[in-house]
Amino acid sequence: MTQGDTHDLLARFWRDLADLRTGMLGLATEHEGHAQPMTAHFEGEHGPLWFYAHKHSRIVMAAEQSHPAVFHYVGRKHDLYACVHGEVATTASDDAINHFWSEEVARWYPQGRHDPELALLCFTPSSAQIWLPSGGAQPTLFGLGREHEAPREIRAEVRL
Repeated sequence: MTQGDTHDLLARFWRDLADLRTGMLGLATEHEGHAQPMTAHFEGEHGPLWFYAHKHSRIVMAAEQSHPAVFHYVGRKHDLYACVHGEVATTASDDAINHFWSEEVARWYPQGRHDPELALLCFTPSSAQIWLPSGGAQPTLFGLGREHEAPREIRAEVRL
């Protein structure tokens, strides 16, 4: 893969994430590593990613101090995969809470922006592996149907 291809794949990741915005966020440690579905809010093609979360969730309690984390993303048509590593921390930024607030977010917090259960996580990405399988998620990609040739995989590892 050429350097230009790596940048193209990274740009594709940000475009896809802007469209779907949902992935799995978890802490990057063996004992706390269970990820949960979360909706990412961000601007541009660099992060950070912001996540509204419930104050008493495991990830929020662990992220009161900056903590290694990982965000997994699968494109809408299973035609792009990404594993993004970085740091997650809680923030009390009213500006960020207000900036990304929407009707969709409000459904989770009945008392609005000042709901006592509301916490905001800031995930700062540092590196990613991104995969773009040709032909989408064909069974051979997952080890099934081995009688057929596996699709060609395009992969990039990038520092963010």
